[in-house]
Amino acid sequence: MNFEKEIKGFDEGLKGLINKYHIPGLSVAITHENKIIFSTGFGFADLKNKVKATPTTPYRIASLTKPIASTIILQLVEKGLIDLDKSIAVYIPNYIEFCEKNKKNLEKPVEFGGKKIDLSHLIKNYHYENQNITIRHHLQQTIDGEPGETYSYNGLLFGLLGIAVDFNFEEKFKGLLQREIIDKLGMNDSLPCHEDTSKPEVLERLAKPYVLDKNKGLVLGEYPQKNGSSAAGIISTVLDLAKFDSALNNNELITEESRELAFTNPKTKNGLELPYALGWFVQKDPSHTKLVWHYGYWDNSFSSLYIKIPEKNLTLIMLANSDGLSKNFNLHEGNLYKSPFAKAFLTNF
Repeated sequence: MNFEKEIKGFDEGLKGLINKYHIPGLSVAITHENKIIFSTGFGFADLKNKVKATPTTPYRIASLTKPIASTIILQLVEKGLIDLDKSIAVYIPNYIEFCEKNKKNLEKPVEFGGKKIDLSHLIKNYHYENQNITIRHHLQQTIDGEPGETYSYNGLLFGLLGIAVDFNFEEKFKGLLQREIIDKLGMNDSLPCHEDTSKPEVLERLAKPYVLDKNKGLVLGEYPQKNGSSAAGIISTVLDLAKFDSALNNNELITEESRELAFTNPKTKNGLELPYALGWFVQKDPSHTKLVWHYGYWDNSFSSLYIKIPEKNLTLIMLANSDGLSKNFNLHEGNLYKSPFAKAFLTNF
């Protein structure tokens, strides 16, 4: 199938959006049936030194880490090493004390980008004292209030999945990420986190983060925290992520049954369908075609978008070195159509 017309329409629409949302650098890859049909870069990975963004430019991918982390958890489930329906308290020693300590730490505002941020609300409705919040609930982000009954996007608590792995496996979460995903798939321009210095050439080429000043001019920002977790932190490129996508489609990482489970919306006791499956947002387009997707958003630094249309064997991956791909679109609510970038893709394809 020739996608020349679709690609041209998307490319033209994308250029306008990049200008409108003041994105300094953007890399894009589109695949059909696991083959790259379009890949390019727009703008600059480094404005000062005029380094152009390309499909091999590494970025901080923010919350696109979550679908990859979910894949690692499901690998462990398939091996019988983790049970989706066991309480996460089983996997974190002294769970109550651990949560209490973190709750106190969150009550102290943290400083980022010259601003103090209060994060205490992130654990306000997390009733860890009941010890009935399962691994599945964490993957589905249905952990606030009565577990399984309410969806609430919460990167901090998604990060507990990696901590659970760290307590139970000698290789730790980042080690599994390196071996089972990055090394296995030959993702040579990727790292588990920014503090990993094993590939200095990747860190040297890492896109610089930019933020808009009061006059809507782009100025150099700050890199987010460098340690990473199961919620955010991976460094990668659109072409490396396309390798992950292809392997996922071909059942090279998890079985088809596990993948379909990850792509199936959970339901409440009353049958209400929730928007977040196992590490993925899942929704239907107006023609009832399933869309499987995720976004990434680091305020004042990086943003990303990953859309799969399984019925059409199509995937879009976009990485940016500002927050313009995600800011102001409230994608955490689970409606992909709030993103003009997503709409440009879905309208043309």
